[in-house]
Amino acid sequence: MLSDDLTYEEILRLFVNDGQENSFDGVIVDAKSSVDGLFHKVDSFEDFYKYTEPVKQFKPEYKPIVD
Repeated sequence: MLSDDLTYEEILRLFVNDGQENSFDGVIVDAKSSVDGLFHKVDSFEDFYKYTEPVKQFKPEYKPIVD
């Protein structure tokens, strides 16, 4: 079972093989999604957080009971 409080980095780690680096090669934040309305090349999670606005994620209000 996964925690409700995973960061973007932790989620990405689930899809990347051990020993591989997170690649931001060719990632660009478009003007519509950026904080200042400009395009930005992203080289790291720090860049991603700097150039994008936080999005409120849908999380259910209830907590399922796991047996």
